[in-house]
Amino acid sequence: CPSGAPCPDSDGDGKPDYVDSDSDNDGVPDSAECANGLPCTDTDGDGKPDYRDNDDDGDGMLTRCPTAGPNQECQADEDSDGVPAYLDPNDHLKLPNGGDSDNDGIPDNVECAGGGLCPDTDRDGKPDYLDNDSDADGIPDRFECATGVPCMDTDGDGLPDYREPNNRDTDGDGKPDNADSDDDGDGLVTRCPIPGTGQECNSDQDNDGVPAYLDPNDSEKLPNGGDGDGDGVPDSVECPYGAPCRDTDGDGKPDYLDGDDDGDGIATHCPVTGANQECSGDPNGNGVPAYLDPNDKGSAKPTINPINGNPIFTPNGLVTLGGTAAPNSTVNVTEGGQPVCTATTNAAGVWTCNASLAPGQHTLMATDSNDTTSDPTLVDLTVGTKYYVPIMKVSS
Repeated sequence: CPSGAPCPDSDGDGKPDYVDSDSDNDGVPDSAECANGLPCTDTDGDGKPDYRDNDDDGDGMLTRCPTAGPNQECQADEDSDGVPAYLDPNDHLKLPNGGDSDNDGIPDNVECAGGGLCPDTDRDGKPDYLDNDSDADGIPDRFECATGVPCMDTDGDGLPDYREPNNRDTDGDGKPDNADSDDDGDGLVTRCPIPGTGQECNSDQDNDGVPAYLDPNDSEKLPNGGDGDGDGVPDSVECPYGAPCRDTDGDGKPDYLDGDDDGDGIATHCPVTGANQECSGDPNGNGVPAYLDPNDKGSAKPTINPINGNPIFTPNGLVTLGGTAAPNSTVNVTEGGQPVCTATTNAAGVWTCNASLAPGQHTLMATDSNDTTSDPTLVDLTVGTKYYVPIMKVSS
């Protein structure tokens, strides 16, 4: 219910989705249709996640389980690719190997081997068999599997290149994960799906959601998965939905191994920050904690000096406003979203500007270059108004 009441009721049954275990009334529980975590799977990419979509694969056949009627489909698998009919737009074509729904050269029965919950490597809401860049590294799967099935596996770790991004370097050793036989640099070789002695794959001994081959602290079984980068934020918080883990600044190092999550040059350090460190404060008031917001430089909110009557207008009817903000920053003053005046702070963070405001009360806000916004400030221009009166000296 992201926008408050009235909350969505996808199937119109009188129960809003947040208290409805089958929001689209297709017979498939929401928990199954969003089993890969957020963002929830949207098989047909129509903008409606499967748990709110009564035609999950967009083939014109309604999802209806466990028993499908005319123009409906459920678990049948006519092309024997392991993908149930309600998630396979090509099922009725009965193509060899289930066809290739995303035209990436990799058959559906390879990208969804075993059926059931099909992998969504990059967690973008599109399962791999419908995603032509499964690992979101910018290289289409057809190039990372150009030699055909079995697909290329540069580092021989059992994870094909199309499922191991070449723009991620988990251990920061200069080798991208798809060319690194020990992705997390813990001395245990990555080997999937079944590791041997001195090897690791998808187990998660510390229950932080990070698979062992990407978690150098996994074997320590620390509470909340430990703190791989020592920034005070547990790994389970910095990788809340499992791999692929969040990489806020896109530098190839996931947040749980990155000492500066947002890449703004200010180190993440929680809960107590020191010089050139930031944590969960939100100086610019946009709802994003400072350590995840590169535009939140840790500066205090701008201020507007209140005027409680007795304003002084200039001869041309302007009133001088002032306040503080980040040093050497542009400050935009607004009223109800409309511009009032613009100023530049000096090295001490002080600003002034002349505004054309009618007598009366005005509620103003100031925003600086860091996208940090002041609290609403009342400026009262009604009581005891004074005007500058130019004095002319007349010579005799």
